Amino acid sequence: MINIEHEINEQVVQQDKSYKIIPRFFFPKGGPSDKVQQAFSEAVKSQYLTFCQSKLFTSEELDKVWEFLLEKDKTQEEGNEKINYTGFKEVRNQFPEFKAKEYFNQSLFLRLPKDDFGRISIPVLFNHILRKAALVQNRIALMKHDSDNDGFLTEKDLERYVDNSIDYLTGLHTNPILKTDKNFRKVYIETSVRKFLFFHANNNGKICIEDFVGSKEMVEFNELQNDDLSQEEEMNNWFSIPSVKSVNDAFVQLDFTRSGLLSKNEFSKFNANSLTSTFINRMFQEYGLKNGKLDYKSFVDFLLAFENKKTIPSIKYFFKILDNSKTGMITPFVINYYFRDMLKKIRQNAKSSTPQNSLGGDEFEDPVKTADIVFEIYSMVKPSNKKDIFLDDLIKSLEVGSTVIGVLIDVHEFWKYEQREEQGGS
Repeated sequence: MINIEHEINEQVVQQDKSYKIIPRFFFPKGGPSDKVQQAFSEAVKSQYLTFCQSKLFTSEELDKVWEFLLEKDKTQEEGNEKINYTGFKEVRNQFPEFKAKEYFNQSLFLRLPKDDFGRISIPVLFNHILRKAALVQNRIALMKHDSDNDGFLTEKDLERYVDNSIDYLTGLHTNPILKTDKNFRKVYIETSVRKFLFFHANNNGKICIEDFVGSKEMVEFNELQNDDLSQEEEMNNWFSIPSVKSVNDAFVQLDFTRSGLLSKNEFSKFNANSLTSTFINRMFQEYGLKNGKLDYKSFVDFLLAFENKKTIPSIKYFFKILDNSKTGMITPFVINYYFRDMLKKIRQNAKSSTPQNSLGGDEFEDPVKTADIVFEIYSMVKPSNKKDIFLDDLIKSLEVGSTVIGVLIDVHEFWKYEQREEQGGS
């Protein structure tokens, strides 16, 4: 590899003599040395992952661990089994040292809660072993798909990971639709990956494996190893087939033209026309395609933000839309800009749902004045500089941040807020 790099440098110097004076600092990927380095990295990674895999307890060994632990139980009380340090060491000695030291070490015993006799709970210990084994297994699976071997996963890496996972997660591979319907398999992969990216992607659109491996999204995804999830549990799991179908169905129902893309008019029917036109225009401007449409992936991102408003990624998603001028803040002018359209939508809804003569002609009294909503939002948020609202101001209280967003973009959320105010005042 060193010889190849030397030859390349010699060729570059011959092309431009200035490289003898000014060292070369840019090396484009894809050259001969880069390919050698990639092959070397893959070989090292393969050996490392094989080594990590060898230290994992097999399912048969985990069954043995449970049996040995129960044999050392000092209480004989089902569900409240205990083990002392002597028994702990004896169980450890039943397994090869290179495996046992990963799960049965002194520091673990010291960390776990103990009773008056210095004994730890066997179920708690065993659950810890299971969680650690699952964590290591997840890390190995994710690292296998790290194409750059840099500890981060790209969107393509994650798509390959989900695609391969379909074949071993019981809750997925037993369902024939993922094998017989290639289009739905593609939809399933995209829908799953969007959630991973929405909650964990960095500014470069990549996910750090070490931060991601123990995340609740990974836990939720791995719940599909169970084939006995109830119907309610399946619908509450974003990665289950029924859940992905419902997300895809929501997109298809809006796609009247069956083009695979949503226009602003089609998207406006979302959530029973609850979103304001001003918000929709800005959302398409910020997250839509160059042709002014919204594709499935962008729709899924919006849905994740909409259904998880009390999370930091969601607040960031909507703040980027509300920040019209890209100044990094929301001003009274911005609130006024969005809320004027909210009042317009409220008037339109009132006129369409109520006979005109019952409103006294064309007159309709707004439920709240724009100046009042500006005051209420600032009172709720309590911005750090008292003048403008920054992203951190909304994040410091996710409850308040989600309320502010809802009031400015969604007529249903506005009325929910108003009713809460009325109930609080009564």
